[in-house]
Amino acid sequence: MLPPELLQEIQSAIAGKQDCADFLVLYGKYVELYDDYVDQDKEPVTIHDIHSAATILYSTPYWRANAHKLFVLEGAIHHIYKTSVLWEQDKNPEWMRRDAKALSHIGYAMLIGVLYLENPDAIKSIAPKIMEHCHKAHLGDKV
Repeated sequence: MLPPELLQEIQSAIAGKQDCADFLVLYGKYVELYDDYVDQDKEPVTIHDIHSAATILYSTPYWRANAHKLFVLEGAIHHIYKTSVLWEQDKNPEWMRRDAKALSHIGYAMLIGVLYLENPDAIKSIAPKIMEHCHKAHLGDKV
């Protein structure tokens, strides 16, 4: 979860764009479900849960209006996340396991992409803060 002050900055950047805000909230829930399914460290998540979230997400007015701009980004996010899961395995070198932790936050790339579409000036200050958050989230993790 992003820090409250960063969430406020993001909300200000997309003020008045409710379809965009709704999409970003649903996207966050979708990628969290996906991550929870992979990790299975919280309440059990099923493929049905993920499919249901995807059906809702990809039916939103924002996605339908912008899919032609965002679908390549979504595909890249999917493959980078998949790679991060493979890199987390104990058999891999330490650098790979370490970097996998930060790469596991690749879903934030959709937030950055959407903000770039909606408010390119705001993204200049927001993107570095998101990336820093992803890095700091795992500083104390054992690799």
